[in-house]
Amino acid sequence: HARDLDLDTARGLYTRMLNGDVPDLEMGSILMALRIKGEGEAEMLGFYEAMQNHTIKLTPPADRPLPVVIPSYNGARKQANLTPLLAILLHKLGFPVVVHGVSEDPTRVLTETIFELMGIIHTLHGGQAQAKLDGRQPVFIPVSALCPPLEKQLAMRWRMGVRNSAHSLAKLATPFAEDAALRLSSVSHPEYVPRVATFFSRIGGRALLMHGTEGEVYANPQRCPQISLIDSRRCPQISLIDSAAACRYCMSVRATRTTSRFHCLRLKILKSPRAGLSAALPAMSRCRNH
Repeated sequence: HARDLDLDTARGLYTRMLNGDVPDLEMGSILMALRIKGEGEAEMLGFYEAMQNHTIKLTPPADRPLPVVIPSYNGARKQANLTPLLAILLHKLGFPVVVHGVSEDPTRVLTETIFELMGIIHTLHGGQAQAKLDGRQPVFIPVSALCPPLEKQLAMRWRMGVRNSAHSLAKLATPFAEDAALRLSSVSHPEYVPRVATFFSRIGGRALLMHGTEGEVYANPQRCPQISLIDSRRCPQISLIDSAAACRYCMSVRATRTTSRFHCLRLKILKSPRAGLSAALPAMSRCRNH
């Protein structure tokens, strides 16, 4: 029977894979073995730490709400890709938004493609991304700029015929410190929610976790999924469907006006997804007075 690697061994292995020390044949064998076996919790954490060491670093803009990090590695095949819409709405509400994802997939409608049609051009490096953030612009970072060695592993999908560990890891990546941004995260099956929630708790991260739409992180408009907030500093996990728990969390983060405005508004939007932007703006105004 296959056994999981321990944390240090997993980190060391993935570091070598990202450094280019593992030839393609051996790389493919490792990725296929992991796909068959499944990544253990310690393995995933070790791989993640290695990936983050190769990921660009950004600083949250001063005097603004917590940044929102949106991964986009699947695109849309059957439904509309609403990830760009989600990003633009959050940006218009005043939140710093960073979207990262793939640039090539002939089988899907990609977020980068839609952004380009809207005039939002991808960033080429960390300095450009930081300048756009500080200039209050929405940011799209292709994985080739976010974590260059990860792009090669993602591209191996087309040679291997299946996805690999890099696809799961890329969706967890952040250019900010672990607790300095809110990550939107999705799972393909509801039973994975506790596992991913545990992962975010272990790294001290903040995330909104849900069953995604075709692998993207927006709520399916045809059926509102369960959405959980993970913030290990205040509570292990709460459901945003539970209005009482949502309000308690909102009140617990009133340390600063900015933080309170962000969390209150975020919860109100998610509690009333059909209210739209017109209802969200008054909510933001009310939260500013808390």
